[in-house]
Amino acid sequence: MENSCFKIGLVFLGFLVGVSQPRAQNLVPNPSFEEYSDCPTTEGQLENATGWVNPNPASQATPDYYNSCNCQNTNVFNLCVPHSTIGYQQAHSGVAYAGVFTFSYLVSNAREYLQIKLSDTLVQRRKYLVGFYCSLRDDLCNLATNNWGAFLSRDAISKNIFLIDTIPQLVNGSGIPLTSKTEWMLVSDTIEAEGGEAYITIGNFFQDSLTDTVSVYLEINGQPSTYWGYK
Repeated sequence: MENSCFKIGLVFLGFLVGVSQPRAQNLVPNPSFEEYSDCPTTEGQLENATGWVNPNPASQATPDYYNSCNCQNTNVFNLCVPHSTIGYQQAHSGVAYAGVFTFSYLVSNAREYLQIKLSDTLVQRRKYLVGFYCSLRDDLCNLATNNWGAFLSRDAISKNIFLIDTIPQLVNGSGIPLTSKTEWMLVSDTIEAEGGEAYITIGNFFQDSLTDTVSVYLEINGQPSTYWGYK
């Protein structure tokens, strides 16, 4: 089984007052996923993180929510931060993060996404710094992918299929798979708003045929081996 699944940390979107001087305000509510309505107890509970939603639930996509509040949970599916069923990962900021699939050889165009309404709509022709941090999951996710992106839209996205086929304003680009399972990797760029964008959706918006993958290996007795275990 070969999959690509990532943890998502801090998400930010702020408008620029100069060439490279971002204003401090973050237009993404609950950017580090710390605020929650209920502590997660099993997989697929992204919406326990205040404001965040799963835009394609009818496809059976189940983005996950990890929080340190789960650390005392005796449920088999441990969603604790930093020690969880998927391995070990300190949060980028605070005590929580989310997790999604970006590619799988088992299901064509298998995708999961995160979506939230911004605290304010974007202004036409104003430039914004958009970005987020991600880290490859530790356990069964032995493929790294490129095409991590963020799509800004006027209306909320709701799909009944896995792939949300659109062109994101932010994408990490061709031939640049994100391979680290320990570090938080930054995906960011400056975009110019069309005006009226009120939602941000994060994930892989490209078909399998347009997504680059690379196997993530671990040396065992001097030989490369697909990584399956926990750190």
